[in-house]
Amino acid sequence: MRTQAKENVRTNDVLTILAQYEEEHKVIADDRRMYAIKALTPFFTYKKVYDIDIPMCRQYTARRMDQGVSISTVARELTTLRAACNHAHKWRRIRDNERPTFEIPTDLPKRDIWLFKEEINRLIENASPQIQSFIRLAYGTGSRRRAIEELEWYQIDMDRRSICLAKRNEPKSNKKRPVVPMGDLYGFLAELHNVKENEWVLGSNKDLLYEFTKTCRRADLLYVEEKNGRPAGKVTPHILRHSRATHLLEDGVPIYSVAKLLGDSPMTVQSTYGHISMGSLEDDLAKSGLIV
Repeated sequence: MRTQAKENVRTNDVLTILAQYEEEHKVIADDRRMYAIKALTPFFTYKKVYDIDIPMCRQYTARRMDQGVSISTVARELTTLRAACNHAHKWRRIRDNERPTFEIPTDLPKRDIWLFKEEINRLIENASPQIQSFIRLAYGTGSRRRAIEELEWYQIDMDRRSICLAKRNEPKSNKKRPVVPMGDLYGFLAELHNVKENEWVLGSNKDLLYEFTKTCRRADLLYVEEKNGRPAGKVTPHILRHSRATHLLEDGVPIYSVAKLLGDSPMTVQSTYGHISMGSLEDDLAKSGLIV
């Protein structure tokens, strides 16, 4: 009863609500949420929940973009704040009439940048052994960065030649982590397994974003230009996932198979990569003589 009373103490201080949310709501993307809360803190210090409204959200968005932050990052930060407020309301820490009004930026750029196969090889050639392994695993499995950074050997089934990207007793998330086939990663993983030093497939579970960015810079691939239908943009580890999906669809792999690999629905794959599948359809129809 004492714990319950403590949990339901009312508060309308934004930073207190963010701190409670960070401590109590455990999810897969803890690191990403931590960075969002760190970014929110300077602006929302001394502010109350009932102060938050659409003009304030727009003011925050403008300030962050003036600092050179992308619109998608701002959207993620405000979404984190909204989730923290919803968490506080669920635990009756804020009243119904104190719930804030949010405006999350919606004009987000489509994440349809990808690397061509020769560019993937160029990245590998310019990478350290650990980043080489990261690139090969992230690309080969179509996985997100943290899933590969945190991959442990118990998730690797050499007999069944499969990789379970989900952790034991992992909290549910909308970022699904499926079981994927090794495919041509089998020999590579067998070599890594023979020299393993601990439980981590990459030798540690550290954040590799900085090293990946350095590799992109060495390979002259930190920013890519528009080319053969590929838009220009900055290369991030997530681009490896997009590249894998793009290449599979270009090679004629069905959308349902690509969706299963990515842990997405076929509808999501169609909406994200539909331009590729439509291009393949046009080629097939042209070959059949139905397009002149």
